[in-house]
Amino acid sequence: MIKWIYKPEGACPVQAEGYFRNNYFYFRSRHNASTIEFCESKTHWTKGLHLKYYVVAKTKKPYEAGWFSHFHCKLLIFKGCIMYLLNFKSNY
Repeated sequence: MIKWIYKPEGACPVQAEGYFRNNYFYFRSRHNASTIEFCESKTHWTKGLHLKYYVVAKTKKPYEAGWFSHFHCKLLIFKGCIMYLLNFKSNY
């Protein structure tokens, strides 16, 4: 279902990239939010041409999201993919 370019790695921010349903996604978890962006391609992402943008998690403490575990971030990516699949309204 997900074709990873790279799975969640790093901290402050935790980042990941891949493809879901042939659309590129970029995930980032930093400060107090985790977000996922979907685009037609990575080139579209670099140009800011987003199909959907979701805030998949928010924290009450500053910088807490940047220290989520990689497993937690995978779950948030799956959540974002489900939101995209079900065509939830974008957060922007």
